[in-house]
Amino acid sequence: MIQSHLHMSTKDHNFNWVQALDEFSVNNQFDLMRKEVKELTKLRQAQLPDKSGQIQLAFLWFTNRKAFQVEVLRDLMRGPETWIFELHIGMISFSRVGTVAAPGEYVKITTTMNDDGECRFQIDGSGSYLRWQVLRHFLEPLFYPGR
Repeated sequence: MIQSHLHMSTKDHNFNWVQALDEFSVNNQFDLMRKEVKELTKLRQAQLPDKSGQIQLAFLWFTNRKAFQVEVLRDLMRGPETWIFELHIGMISFSRVGTVAAPGEYVKITTTMNDDGECRFQIDGSGSYLRWQVLRHFLEPLFYPGR
């Protein structure tokens, strides 16, 4: 029913929702996420105390897979923890490569536009998040374990 999308909006009556939907596309948002995660990884690595390289963060970009990953090495015996963001048709997947102590995780991230013309993300089909909230959700446990 068309009336379900009609309500008072804060957007100008000339709001170009077609252009906005293109800007909010999964492809465009994936590119923005990639750039932000790379910068956040550098920032967090610079904040870590230098204890002869005990904790290391790395950002890797795979152009052939349309994927990027963040790795953290806390313990040489356990190996790195790996978090992968990958672009698919209509969605971004997030996966955490598991270990015996911490099993893996796989979720789907999609984009939508709310009735106020704002880009929002859904995780596994639910919620309404801004990009920074999605990145925090996935990166905080990696950057700040035990919080």
